Amino acid sequence: MSKRINDKQFSDMEYLTIEILLNKGSPPAEIARQLNRDPSGIRKEIKKYGIFILSKTKRKCTRCLNYSNCSMKYMCDVLKSHSLCVSCRRCSVAPDVCPDFTLELHCIALKKKKICNGCENLYKCQVTYRYIAKYAVLQHHSAMNSSHRVLKFESLPDDFLNYISHLIKNGISPDIIVNTLPFRFQPYRISAPTLYDYIDKRLIPGISNIDLRFKVSRTVNGHGTRRNSTPHSHQLNGHSIEDLPEEEKSYPLGYVEIDTVVGISGHAVLFTMLFPKYSLMYTRKLNNKTQEEVKAALDKLELSLGKDFYLLFRTVVPDNGSEFINPDILEHSVVNEGALRFHVYYTHSYSSYEKPHVEN
Repeated sequence: MSKRINDKQFSDMEYLTIEILLNKGSPPAEIARQLNRDPSGIRKEIKKYGIFILSKTKRKCTRCLNYSNCSMKYMCDVLKSHSLCVSCRRCSVAPDVCPDFTLELHCIALKKKKICNGCENLYKCQVTYRYIAKYAVLQHHSAMNSSHRVLKFESLPDDFLNYISHLIKNGISPDIIVNTLPFRFQPYRISAPTLYDYIDKRLIPGISNIDLRFKVSRTVNGHGTRRNSTPHSHQLNGHSIEDLPEEEKSYPLGYVEIDTVVGISGHAVLFTMLFPKYSLMYTRKLNNKTQEEVKAALDKLELSLGKDFYLLFRTVVPDNGSEFINPDILEHSVVNEGALRFHVYYTHSYSSYEKPHVEN
């Protein structure tokens, strides 16, 4: 048996086939086998696009729940007969114009919205719940037209796209770009996967995958040659680990690797600080993963440790996460009126080996 087509839209011929088979009394499972579809998809189609049909020859007010207390008069625009229009409930067109017309459903299957196609009493009932291909097609087309919207890319201004293009050419990662947008571009903020998709489709002017330095050097599915261990020049704010002083590379006292550990989405975050010289890790709980929370944790630590803080924190090595993105906020003390409290040196993107202790 061929593979079922579960993820494609029904064709107009399939809508008609569903109606014909329902009229013959075929259950949804049998219809699914004949159309090579999933039975649950057929059931959802029938339930969602079935409609109530009123008999044209028996549309009387006697089936209305408000019939005994009805006092409607002169609802039509044109008075046909004074004797008939004294009471609208005698008129055959009253259910079409009466705002209080409510059906009384005696059929148990009809109350449960079970389809009436194939029922032996189909043409004897005044009210039926039926699947009709013509109306199903119209509803599908209407839903498709209402769901269409203009692509978000078409609403992005040229200066925003040129700003992104300029930063990528300077070696800035798309993840960093979308998390450090200036205030004037905040209304046009997009997610990092969306930006990567735009770059892959060459929608950003002058930018393609070849401009993403680390993307073109990564292996696919674990195959290919090993990436060059010498990273490209880091461009983020001039605070690169490449500029780390030689004496700091032996992990002396004052050298700290920092990171954040995210648990369940929307819950608290752990701010981790590891001192490689003593293999000592210190953690603080943050409410969320933002630079303001990291700054507040460092300020409290500086206030509580006093002079010892400047012995323990001299060189700080974070990654390029959004919670560490602004070095000025991290480096300058609020306790000592903006004085420099330590130096920040960022690792390269996708280079966890440059701060291995806290990563492990």
